[in-house]
Order: sequence, then structure tokens, then C-alpha cells
Amino acid sequence: MKKPAQHAIISTHGLKGKPLIVVDEKKMPADFELNTVNPDKIESITVLKDKSANEIYGDEGKNGVIIIKTK
Repeated sequence: MKKPAQHAIISTHGLKGKPLIVVDEKKMPADFELNTVNPDKIESITVLKDKSANEIYGDEGKNGVIIIKTK
């Protein structure tokens, strides 16, 4: 049986700007660092890009959206 990961690595390489990060339905500040989220507490991660990000988050989603739901 595999053990859950101890560290999460999420790369946003290649994006033209920093994506909007939403944790438990709360928009995080622009300087929020993903590595501050404990991977053991993450239930799911959803990535929105292009039209779907803009439809939900408007101009704030123009560089994509990373949605994190914790346990």
C-alpha cells in the first residue's frame, strides 16, 4: 500500500501571470505561497484555465485558478 505524499509540488511554469489561488472558497492574496498548505490537509485540488476560469472569477481568473479544498 502506498503512503500519501509528504510534500506537494505544484508548478505554474509557463503561465504568463500568477494564477488566482482559492482555499476553501476564500481568495488568497497575490503573495500567497502554495507550499504553506499542509498536503495532509488537502482533500482536492481543481485547476481552472481559459474560459472556465474567466466565467467564474472574471478578470481575476485571467491567469487561471487553483482551487484547494481542505479536509
